[in-house]
Amino acid sequence: MRPRDPNPAPLITAAELAGLLPLAPPARPVVLDVRYPGIGLPNDGYDQYLAGHVPGAAYVSLDDALAAPHVPGVTGRHPLPEAAVLQAAMRAAGVSAARPVVVYDDWRSIAAARAWWLLCWAGHDDVRVLDGGWCAWRAGGGDVETGEVRPEPGDLVVEPGGRAVVDAEGAERIAATGVLLDARPANRYRGEDETIDPVAGHIPGARSLPALSLMADDDHFLPAERLAERFGTVGVRRGAGGRGGGGRGGGVGIYCGSGLQACHVALAAAACGAAADPAVYAGSWSEWITDPTRPVARGAQPEGEAGGAAIRAANGAAGEGASALEVVTLWRPTGPEEMELVRASGLRRWPPRLPEQPIFYPVLNEQYATKIARDWNVPASGVGYVTRFDVEADYLSQFPVRQAGGRDILEYWIPADRLEEFNDHIVGNIVEVAKFELVDGEVVERRF
Repeated sequence: MRPRDPNPAPLITAAELAGLLPLAPPARPVVLDVRYPGIGLPNDGYDQYLAGHVPGAAYVSLDDALAAPHVPGVTGRHPLPEAAVLQAAMRAAGVSAARPVVVYDDWRSIAAARAWWLLCWAGHDDVRVLDGGWCAWRAGGGDVETGEVRPEPGDLVVEPGGRAVVDAEGAERIAATGVLLDARPANRYRGEDETIDPVAGHIPGARSLPALSLMADDDHFLPAERLAERFGTVGVRRGAGGRGGGGRGGGVGIYCGSGLQACHVALAAAACGAAADPAVYAGSWSEWITDPTRPVARGAQPEGEAGGAAIRAANGAAGEGASALEVVTLWRPTGPEEMELVRASGLRRWPPRLPEQPIFYPVLNEQYATKIARDWNVPASGVGYVTRFDVEADYLSQFPVRQAGGRDILEYWIPADRLEEFNDHIVGNIVEVAKFELVDGEVVERRF
C-alpha cells in the first residue's frame, strides 16, 4: 500500500490519477465528478456523468451539495452549504478522512475548485483537483465507466474552519489594508457588459485577477512559475504563506460573482505557492450588492497596488496603507535594442533611452506598458517586450508620480542621472515577462 502524502499538491495529472486507481483503499482515492454546465441551465451535469466518467467516480451536484439555496436579495448566488448538508453528500459519495480525494469537472476546473476548497474548509487534508479535468482524462486515454456508482458510504466529519472565510465587512477591510482580488472577467470588474448581476462594478480597492487568465488554452492551469508571476503583478508575493497571507499587511482575500471562481483563484494560489490560504468572500459580488449602502467602484484600477496606495507610497504620505506597503510592482515597455543592451551587460539594468531626459515607468499596468511598447518600439522590428520588476516603496517615495494615459494610469519619473542608483534598489532581478510580435498593428503572438 502506497503511503499517504502528508503534504499533497492541490493538482494531480491524469497520468498520476490513473496510477492510483488500481490501489486498494485507503490508498486509492475517492474520485468525485462535479461536472456543471453553468448558471441557469436545466442540466446539472448528471447526464454527462452517466454517459461516461472516471472509473469509480461518484457524482456530486454543485447546486445541491456544494452550495446552499440562493435567496434573492439576501444571499449571493452560491452561499456556503450547511455543514450537515455537505457532510451527508460527501459521505454518500464515499468520502472519508482517511482516504485522499480527487475532484474533476469539464468546466475549466471551476466547479472542481469549489469542491476542493469546501473539502479543505471542512477539514479534509488530502484533496486534489484533476488538472485539465474530464478532457485531460480522455485525452490521456483513461478508462471510461458508464452508469451510476454507489460507493460504500464514507465517514467524513465536516468541521468548518479549515479555510479562511470573510464576510462583506472583512472583504472591505482587506481591500483597504491588504490585497483583495476580483476573480471575475476584467470587463465585469470594470462594470462593463454586466449581464448577470443587477449592479455593475467592483468592491472599491479590489484588484482584477480573472480566474480564467490563470488557465492555458487546453484547460490546464498555467505552470507554477507563470501563476506566481500573475499573482505577483497584483501584489501577492510568492512564499509569504500563512492564513490569508501573501500580500500587504491586511492579507489576501478573493471574491468573484457568486463564490465559485474565487475558489478557483485560491486553488491557483495554492498551486504556485503565492498564498497558502487566502480568505474567500463566499457571498462575493452578488451578495455585496444586496446592501445598497455598500460602495461600488467602476472602471479599470491600476493592476498591482491599488491606485490610492501607489500614490501614497509615491508621495511618502503617512498612514496605515502606506506604512504596510513594502514593494511596488512596476511595468516597463522595452524595445529589442534595449533588450539586447540589457542582455549584453549581464547586469539586468536598463540603459536610458535619452540620457538627457527623465525616464518614466508605467506603474502596475501590463496592458498600458504593452501599448507603449507597441506604439514606440515595435513598428520597425515587429517585436516588443514588456518587463516587470519590484521597487522598495520607501525608496520610491522620493520620486514624483503623475497621471498618464487616463486617470487610472500612474507613472513614476526617474531622472536619467539617477538610473544606476535606481537599479540598485530594485528588489530582485528585472524579469522579462513577455515578448510579443505584431502583424498589421495587431498582437498576433505573445510568449511568456
